Amino acid sequence: MSVRRRCRNEIEQLHQFFTDWFTGVVRDSDANFARVAGVLADDFVLVSPDGRVYDRASILSVIRRGHGRRAPDAFLISVDSFDVRCADGALCVATYRERQRIEGDDTCRISTAVFRERPLTPNGVQWVHLHETWEAPAEAE
Repeated sequence: MSVRRRCRNEIEQLHQFFTDWFTGVVRDSDANFARVAGVLADDFVLVSPDGRVYDRASILSVIRRGHGRRAPDAFLISVDSFDVRCADGALCVATYRERQRIEGDDTCRISTAVFRERPLTPNGVQWVHLHETWEAPAEAE
């Protein structure tokens, strides 16, 4: 399978995991949490839409504490507009749009992710860097 396809699968599957985790569809266990902990590189960094920078330990702590805190009928994450911007050697840079609905509030962010090949992960890649930016609202005509 191409690195492009593996990155897309990883993005889609990890965001489905987030939906299942935050709504409590999956049980809070080390085995289940390994789905996210196992794919974030030791040097992983997330830059959130508001400019906050999180290292791997910080973001894993936030995710772990969030287990089951959202009602399944009031929380949704979807991803689309996937594109690989560069795939060179062991690294791949991909962009995608992430939509979230939380308690009736909709947000949308554009994300740029850097992946490194890592054979023993579910899709053969690990997240190295993620930068999220709020999508500009559509202009009224």
